[in-house]
Amino acid sequence: MPGRWFERLGTILGRGTGSAGALPQRRPAPTREFNTILFHSTFRIEGPHWEDPNRTAYGTGFVMAAAREEKDRIAPAILVSAAHVLDDIAGETASLLVRRPNSDGTYAAFSHIIRIRHAGAPLYVKHAEVDVAALPVDLPDDVVITGLSPEFLADDEIAKTFHPGDQIFCLGFPLSVATPGGFPILRMGYIASYPLTPLRFVKQIELDISLFPGNSGGPAYFFFPDARRDGPPQTPSHGLLGLVVQSDRYSGPEFGNRSVTFGVILPAPFIRDAIELLQKR
Repeated sequence: MPGRWFERLGTILGRGTGSAGALPQRRPAPTREFNTILFHSTFRIEGPHWEDPNRTAYGTGFVMAAAREEKDRIAPAILVSAAHVLDDIAGETASLLVRRPNSDGTYAAFSHIIRIRHAGAPLYVKHAEVDVAALPVDLPDDVVITGLSPEFLADDEIAKTFHPGDQIFCLGFPLSVATPGGFPILRMGYIASYPLTPLRFVKQIELDISLFPGNSGGPAYFFFPDARRDGPPQTPSHGLLGLVVQSDRYSGPEFGNRSVTFGVILPAPFIRDAIELLQKR
């Protein structure tokens, strides 16, 4: 069950309404449609690679928990990503590709520097078992963003309503590619593994999708315009199933020099763990 912090956060973000809430004192996203909310909450992270400063390490992160006002200031937003994305970036800072709206309805993308370490020590927390991390970040006031409440994270009861073959959406920056306005690229795949629960025991869900460097750390979510086929009426029609971590490729002489590729996501409960760990610290 969520702790007190999640209860306070849920109040700010519209707990019980099934909606996402805008960060305090920020320009809200122009729509409450879930796909668009995820687009506005997802960013590219990059910096010099720790193995070779001439290479660029890059990946994806998304704002899972919105900031709240504390003593006349805004607490940092919480950025969730794959731990290896942040581990691969050398130095104390990284560059986040963010966006501000123009008066003509377009968006201008620009780099915003975020701090990921202090005196060599990571400012992000990593899950002890899986490849997920949470990092507090400060974002410019004019960046359009919508915070996502932890109640959007799928649990076992929600996962039980899924079946192999159900469609899942993944947002990210494959090969570092972004739209002209700095938004992520949407990919779609189908659940290819079974069973899906218990999520903490399964630890990973495979999708029938080819992913690329740059997709790691992005949100993997479900969105059904109509009610779910299974489950009680209150079963949510949209939410986060997990976080993209890698693309598994099986090939070799034993397979006749053929190969098959799957996308791998970490289930949502591990995202909740990382956020709770960051709040405790």
